[in-house]
Amino acid sequence: MSSLATNVGGRKKPRPSFKPKPPPLPSREDDDTVATEEMLTNLSFQHPVVPPRPTGGGGGTAKTTKKKQARPSVVTAPTNVKKHIHVEWDSETGTFKGLPDVWQSMVPQGASKEATSTKNMADHVKPGKVVPKEGETKDLQHTISAPFNVKHTCHVGIDPHSSTGFKGLPKQWKVLLQSSGISREEVGRNPQEVLDVLQFHMEGPPPKMPTRQSLQRNVHAAVNIIQDVDPSKVFRRHKKLGEGASGVVWSATELATKKKCAVKITDLSDLANLKNEIAMQTLSSHPNVVQYMGAYAWQDKLWIVMELLVGGSLTEVLGRHVEW
Repeated sequence: MSSLATNVGGRKKPRPSFKPKPPPLPSREDDDTVATEEMLTNLSFQHPVVPPRPTGGGGGTAKTTKKKQARPSVVTAPTNVKKHIHVEWDSETGTFKGLPDVWQSMVPQGASKEATSTKNMADHVKPGKVVPKEGETKDLQHTISAPFNVKHTCHVGIDPHSSTGFKGLPKQWKVLLQSSGISREEVGRNPQEVLDVLQFHMEGPPPKMPTRQSLQRNVHAAVNIIQDVDPSKVFRRHKKLGEGASGVVWSATELATKKKCAVKITDLSDLANLKNEIAMQTLSSHPNVVQYMGAYAWQDKLWIVMELLVGGSLTEVLGRHVEW
């Protein structure tokens, strides 16, 4: 058979059609049962075109779907919170509380109580040890010296049941008190006055204070200001250590000896008061007093060269609430 069409009763029989029937049209526009994919599918069996998915919930197409309302964001409270280090300053005792143990050496002895142990702390919260810079001391407590030449010979207290009215009185003082005719009742009424009288008789009068004239002579002799030398050629300044009403203090090095020192630079307009400061430092020759090294007057500035102390400001070491 060469042809697909046959002749039946003098008429040609139509070829069978392989195209599917079109789907029935929906009765309502917003019918939820509309087969959207079938409506948009090409009847010639091409690849179907997939419509966009509706953005809203419930029935209807993408055109009729309402937009979702944005929900407000909620920030929850912290969870699994653990306090590792908490440092407080006690103004009444003048001490730190909760300071990490690795920082203990950076504060004066006795300035920290109830230290926090860092032995079992995680690395991301564990504080490291503070490494001092070159020229700085490791322990600030070494910048304040201990008392020197302390000798506790006796301690006298009041004892109304003793024969003299005192306890702990030295033997020589006891003999002197008994021979003075001062009764125990008088000692009980004026104990400090009686001790002052005994001390005067045993040790003699207190040393005399220098007169104003003698003090002025000593001050004038102690002040020696160099005026014909440029101090910038004698000392090399490095870092500014502090600044106050009387001038600026720098760390410096003496070029000839390579010795480190501190240089205070101030105006020559206040030379009268500065002479007293220079004289007091010159006359106070003691290991626990800042050593005076010299003074230079150049142009309109006065350079006062002193011993360099690397412990920082004294007010910072003692604290604002510590009486001194």
